[in-house]
Amino acid sequence: MSLQDNFKPPQADLDTGQTRTPLWKALLAALALDIFGSLVAGLIMQEILLIQGYSAQQLQEMFVDGFPVSLTALWLVVPGCLFSVWAGALLIHKYRSPALLPPLLLFVLQTLFTLLFYGAESSWSFLAMSMLNLALLFGGWMLGYARLKKKGVFSDAKP
Repeated sequence: MSLQDNFKPPQADLDTGQTRTPLWKALLAALALDIFGSLVAGLIMQEILLIQGYSAQQLQEMFVDGFPVSLTALWLVVPGCLFSVWAGALLIHKYRSPALLPPLLLFVLQTLFTLLFYGAESSWSFLAMSMLNLALLFGGWMLGYARLKKKGVFSDAKP
């Protein structure tokens, strides 16, 4: 051992937690969080309203006819909105890229899933909900970006 070796910093393989998940896995995780989280939260909110005395028919009419005016319809939508924000933040946390393509792909997948399973009864309300979902996804993505940038993951990159 030479004298020079004493002054070198120790070399160790440390896991910094900054590994990048493949895009398909990050998209799948965020999509599952948004869809299943929104579904379960919506069902819980619906059950709360049913316990309070609303009938299933009243809830259906309120949601279709009263949206977005009815506060009860908003009560059913807010948990899904929170899960959309969370999905956007999860996507950038997993994929760790400031690129705008991943949240846009997540939006397209969510829209296709919605059309496939629920259809679009009213094109205006579907368009409004889609635009709201897009804004929420990008809002969550921006929150996640700001958090990761604060941690030093993105030093000088711009979203």
